[in-house]
Amino acid sequence: MISDPYKWVEDLAKSGGDQMTFHIEANIDSLEQLIYKIRENKMKVGVALKPKTILDHTITKFLDLKLIDMILVMTVEPGFSGQSFMEEAIYKVNSFINISLKD
Repeated sequence: MISDPYKWVEDLAKSGGDQMTFHIEANIDSLEQLIYKIRENKMKVGVALKPKTILDHTITKFLDLKLIDMILVMTVEPGFSGQSFMEEAIYKVNSFINISLKD
């Protein structure tokens, strides 16, 4: 997890990266600008969500527009080893499945 993913997009693309996954909770001034910058650099867009992050319209809007290629729903809090699986994350996964099946 990096605090300012926007500044790393071009470096990742230049080094051969084909996808950038960022934490929605990171310090992001404009989610839309970040997504478009990743796309402009010919990479797929992934969004990671910490277990307690609430699914809201911000994320679903970009899913509906087909601008997010992958959602990573974390089942433990990042940065701490030995944690137990957080079962409530399954409900979030199911929400994304229902959103993606609308088409």
